[in-house]
Order: sequence, then structure tokens, then C-alpha cells
Amino acid sequence: MKNNTEKSYITYFVYAFVSVWALMVVYNISVRSPLSVLLMGGLFCFYVHTGKKELPERRWPAAVSSAILTFVMLIVKGYDIIETYDSKLFKLGFLLIMTAGFLILFYHVFNLLCVVDGSLLFDKSEERREMKNLMLFSFLVCFVFYLPWFLFSFPGIFDPDPIGQIEQVLHLRPWSNHHPIAHTLLIALFYHIGGLFTDSINLRIGLYTFFQMCFFAFCASCVINTLYRVVKLKLAACMAVLAFYAAIPFMAVQSIIVCKDVIFAGIVMLFCCELTRIVYEGLPYGKNMIPKIIYFNILGILMSLFRSNGWYVFLLIAVVFIIVYLKEWKKIFFMILPVIVTVCIIKGPVMTAFGVEQPDLAEALHVPEQQIARVLYYHRDISPEDRAMLEELTDIGRVDELYCPWFADNIKELIRSGNPEILEQNKGAYFKLWLKLGLKYPVDYILAWKDLTENLIYPEGDYDIAVIEGVYKNSFGLSQHPVIAGKAAVKLRELMIKLGSYIPLYGFLWSMGSYTWMLLLTAAAMLSRKGHEKRLIILIPAAAIIATLFLAIPAARLFRYAYPYAVLLPFCACAFSEKE
Repeated sequence: MKNNTEKSYITYFVYAFVSVWALMVVYNISVRSPLSVLLMGGLFCFYVHTGKKELPERRWPAAVSSAILTFVMLIVKGYDIIETYDSKLFKLGFLLIMTAGFLILFYHVFNLLCVVDGSLLFDKSEERREMKNLMLFSFLVCFVFYLPWFLFSFPGIFDPDPIGQIEQVLHLRPWSNHHPIAHTLLIALFYHIGGLFTDSINLRIGLYTFFQMCFFAFCASCVINTLYRVVKLKLAACMAVLAFYAAIPFMAVQSIIVCKDVIFAGIVMLFCCELTRIVYEGLPYGKNMIPKIIYFNILGILMSLFRSNGWYVFLLIAVVFIIVYLKEWKKIFFMILPVIVTVCIIKGPVMTAFGVEQPDLAEALHVPEQQIARVLYYHRDISPEDRAMLEELTDIGRVDELYCPWFADNIKELIRSGNPEILEQNKGAYFKLWLKLGLKYPVDYILAWKDLTENLIYPEGDYDIAVIEGVYKNSFGLSQHPVIAGKAAVKLRELMIKLGSYIPLYGFLWSMGSYTWMLLLTAAAMLSRKGHEKRLIILIPAAAIIATLFLAIPAARLFRYAYPYAVLLPFCACAFSEKE
């Protein structure tokens, strides 16, 4: 027994040594730094502790999740490191060290996640006292926290996208589904309601912003109420979730940025609340069955119409529901088919009848466009036939001037300025060209994808969150008129936003990539716990949103793209509650 213990300690020592070496290489820590000794001791103790808790059923989820995160580390950090060495032997050596070190590290981090004691978070005893009006209380707290930001930025925060939507409302440009027409019509609704009382465009559009802020506060309160009453999260833990939604400044700022992402995020939150009820309580039945199915249909339709990737999220949910609840196919039929039929009718005949312009193909191909652009930017060898196809599409001579690794709109607009109809008419031929160049230059394709999605897949990143302010210039008189003003207000706002860049752990919540990592590890934890597999359904909307962004995100440094899945983080608590 003593020999076995000594062997395991030696193993954990080697694990810690390799992991520390990998961390030092990636984060440029000197081999003489005292931090290396602290890391070595800390990781050794950590591995000894988590190694004792390892269970066989956790091995494959731990291996898969650690492999994914290690791959991320290698493409985000590793490529630039190994490129600094001329020797192929050194390149291979450091690549192996980084791979082994991070596989071990993430594997044990996952094991630690799996031994979290759920009893600390949940209370399912019969003596549990229910807090009445928790939903109302949560809404009011969020409202009180958001209101000063709304008054400071009145009538809201507007970048070019909502300005274009308001121009549609004012009939200054044709109706378009480039930004979801459902969201544009919602803005129009409040604009016309405001018109019953005032002619001021600031007040009329400000009414919409106020609604959006209240809607998000309502959705946050629904999440808290669901976690408390359905998942049986303790009241103290629910207050932590409330603090997450109310007290972190970027939540307040996002709630008053007029964009489709905020409304879509709220709809997905409500949808996940229903998924949680279904997973924990079963499919609707009895006298309340029809109203619940109708409510599910409404949420599915709204989710599909308020963001283009919301449609794909619902389709994935539909597939999973059919597989998991096949025995109750009649209920599933009425929960899924009405949504699919309604959305297809609206997106097809209805929008066509009303002359609503649809987004072009270039809008959905940001990642492939960037990948081919990178090949052109670095002047890789391309056959005359392939180059002719690209030149027929647009002026590829301008790629050197316009290519930006983290911003895809430049190349998209370059395609639009050429002959985008050729792409529409020859999808198959251009797909083959994209595939051919990818097989020839796979590293360029991987790095182009990394440059565009890096902030989604890795927590560290150089981008600002919540600093956006003001109203983009426009021709119809919308402008900022703060109700709360003065140097003190400006400084306080600046301080609250800057804290996210200075406080450890808290700053992790200001990162797009951190939410991706936490959702991935939580999903793996669900798979590793017997009887919890069905709970993965709750995280599918977040996973589907992330997956669509991996394929079509237009800019790497805009937090609003990650916002709809970041707000779903509290549902990760479902991984740690005990099986009913």
C-alpha cells in the first residue's frame, strides 16, 4: 500500500511538473521566477486531491472537454510560440509539452468540478420555506440597478445597426430582414405608441429602450424564479444569481443598447426556463397542457424570428426533443410542428408579399470569407482557374488593403461591391473552391477562424465591454439627452466599468470566452453524472448559439454577440443538483 501511495505521488509530481512547464512556456514565466515554485506546489496538491476523487464514468467527458480546451490553447497561444523557434525538434518538443501539460491540467480541473457538493447550493427538504414574491423582488432589484444607466444614456445607446432599423420605421429606407424585421417592428410599435403622447423622437424611441430594459429585468427574474422553485436552488444562491444580473455593470449597459441581441437574449432565457421545467417536471399534461404548449410555441416562434441563428437553435432543440421524448411523440408533434410551419410561412410567403428584403448569402459566410481572404492576403499559390473564379466575384486586388483578421465586414462589403449574384448562382462551385483551398492551406484556415473567434473560445482578450455610449449620427434628430449628468456621474460610470479589468475572478465575468469554457465544462459534468444526461437539453440553446457564432461571427471584439449565451450561465447550476 505504501509503495502504491509513493508511486501515485511520483505520478502527480510529474503531472504537476509538466503542467507548470506548459504554463510557463505559454505565459512567458521565467524559469527562475518564484511563481514557478508556487505553481508547482499548488498543482501537486491539487492533483493529489482531485486524483482521489476520480470515477470511471467521468473519464471520457473529462478527456473530451480537456482535449477541446487544449486545442483552443494550442491554436490561440501555441502557434505563435513554436513559430519563434527555427529547430523542428524544438518546435515538436514544446508542442508536446504544451499539449501534455494542458491536457493534464484541464482533466483535473474537470474532476474538481465534478466533486462540487450540490447540497451547498440546493435545498429540497420538505421544511423548506418558500419566499413569496421572489420574482417581483428580483425584477424590482434589476430595475433599480438598471434605471440610473438608462437615465444617464437617455434615450439609449445606438450604433449604426439600430439607426438603420429606425430609418425603416420612418420609411426612409425599405423594410429589410438584414436585422430581424420582428425586432424592427417592435421598435415601430413603441414608436407609434409614443406618438400618441408626444412628437419628440427622443421620447418615442426612448419608450422602446425603457421597454427593452424592463423586459430584460423581467426575464432575469423569471430565471431566478425557475431556479428557486423548479431546481430548488437555495435562496442565498438565488441572491448570487440576482447579483449577477443586476450588479454587474455590463448587464445594465447591454439592457439599454438598442439591438436585437438583448431582446433575443431575453427570449432565450424564457425558453430555457421552459426547458428546465420540462426536464425537471416532465412534458406538460392535464388541464394546463394546451396553454403550456401554446406558450412553448410562442417562445419558439419568437426565438426563431428575433435572430437568424435562433431559427437554427430551435431546429436543434426539435431534433433533440424527438430523440429524447420519442415515446410521447404526440405532444412533441404539437410543440414543434406549429413553430416550424409558422416560421417558414412568415420567413417565406409573408415577407415576400410585403416586399421585405432578405440578407444576402455573403452575410452568412463571414468565416469562409475570412479564410479565403487570409490565403490571398499572404499570397499563397493559387491556380489560375481558382484565381479567375475569385476575380469574377470581386476585386481581390483590394484584399491586401481591406483584410482585417478580427473584423469580417470589410471582406463581406468587398464581395457586395463586386458581383455577389455570381456567388448566389454558383454556390456549389464556390463551396468546392473553399474546400480545395482549405485542404491545401489548412493552417491558414485554422488561424483565420481563430482570429475571428478567439474571444469566443479563449477568456483572455483585448476588447472593451460596456464602454459604448451615445447615439450614432443620423438624419432624423435622434440624440442623447442625459437625465443624470455631470462629472461625478461620468467618473462613477467609468470607474464601475474599469473594475472589470482590475479585480481577479470578477474580471472573468467580463470575458466572452470564459462563458464558453464554463458552459462546456458544465455540459461535460452533466454527462459524467448518472441520471443527469437529460439536463443537457437545458444547455442546448447556449451551445447552439456558440456553434453558430463559430461559423458566422462578423467581429471578434463585440461582446453583444456573446451576450445571448452569457446570460444563460445560471442554468449551469442544474449540473450540480441531485437527481430527483
